[in-house]
Amino acid sequence: MLTGAAGSGYALLLLDLQDAICREDGDVGQAGYGQQVSALHVLDRAAWSLNEARRRGMFIAYSRLAFDKEYSTLTSASPRLGALRDAGLFQAGSPGAAICAEVAPRAGELVVDKTGIDPFSGSPLLPALLSRGITSIVLTGVATEHVVESAARHASDAGLRVAVLDDACSSRTAELREHALRETLPFYAVVTSSRQFFGAID
Repeated sequence: MLTGAAGSGYALLLLDLQDAICREDGDVGQAGYGQQVSALHVLDRAAWSLNEARRRGMFIAYSRLAFDKEYSTLTSASPRLGALRDAGLFQAGSPGAAICAEVAPRAGELVVDKTGIDPFSGSPLLPALLSRGITSIVLTGVATEHVVESAARHASDAGLRVAVLDDACSSRTAELREHALRETLPFYAVVTSSRQFFGAID
């Protein structure tokens, strides 16, 4: 468990919690992601965690998929992201690209547009964290085995301590989520629940 004084040194990262992904009728969400988000109450858990982080003065940052019409900032060669480009999805300003209202950012909270699956690659996220003296990050998001795992790997290798809030993450299927949380992510992060984490840093 990450422990220490709440606020200073900690950041909460909300990863790809967007309408197209998290809603059951979303362009991506309808493939199973939205149903899992609803079944596990992921947005409720993420919103609760966000309120707790704000109350403690933690730094808040978001990642999102949001591209220009030419997708000129998409640098990843991932077939998955190529398919999103070919379908014209996640254009900046489109309804599906919006961050879910339940966890909408406030003025002054950092929002970074990703160039691939990893929220750190090609974005100002890591420099923004390091410049503020952040040493520990807390992750929520969809999908667990994609953006959350990518963020945990990158941050861990960059020297940050990482916690993953398992009740504020989901995937296309329960099996994919469980595999990431139990078999992969523990190599890079402390996997815990929202209430356990915030209770430990009170």
